[in-house]
Amino acid sequence: MNHSPDSAVWQAFDHAAEHYDQASILQHQSAEFFLERIAQSGEFSQPQLQWMDAGCGTGVMAKQIAQQGQRVIAIDQSPAMLTHLQGIEGVTPIQGDIHHLPFADSSIDRLVSHFALHWLGPMILTEVCRVVKSAGMLWLAIPVQGSFASVHARYPELPIFDFLPAEAWIDAAKKKSVEIVSVSEKCWSQTFTTLQDLLHMLKLMGGHRLGRVQAPVPLATFRSWLRDVEPIALEYQVLYLQLRCL
Repeated sequence: MNHSPDSAVWQAFDHAAEHYDQASILQHQSAEFFLERIAQSGEFSQPQLQWMDAGCGTGVMAKQIAQQGQRVIAIDQSPAMLTHLQGIEGVTPIQGDIHHLPFADSSIDRLVSHFALHWLGPMILTEVCRVVKSAGMLWLAIPVQGSFASVHARYPELPIFDFLPAEAWIDAAKKKSVEIVSVSEKCWSQTFTTLQDLLHMLKLMGGHRLGRVQAPVPLATFRSWLRDVEPIALEYQVLYLQLRCL
């Protein structure tokens, strides 16, 4: 079995698919916010456009976009995640790698990606831009630096994911054949009673073993953290990008 960093990501989410929706409260809040922004832009006024949801997960975005009379290709590497999209009208689930999208150049009208691209890094913009038609839109929601701020501040040795600064994504977009239509950031926060509760939620979402590589935390230190009874917040600082392909 392939255990590359990329395969570790989708396999972790594959194992978490059953509980992902109930655990991912902040992701759902962000998705609702993002969908409202897309709707307000008038993107759903043209029926039957071909959308792609890149890194669709359980399909929160894909389902809602399909309900607006659009056709959606929902692509993810996790087969367990894709089971949530079987039989949904207007949605075609496809197991595939975003690094190598199985579609021709300029074949998609609109592309959305929500809470997925941060696992892949800014170079992935080349591939997602490739499949979108000239004048087509990309709607990207990417967690960035500032996420997990409270956890980083209180437990700096805890090996959790390091998010890139928003500027890294914006600079990468500027190097592509796209117009940056809009840029904004928003922080989503949820408070947990203890660090143990927070880590349990991350486990249910599949993200508990996907942190930065560093020396293991001594067991005694980790146990002392778990005895900490101070509430702690989990934050996601999210960059929202709207790009138009040239």
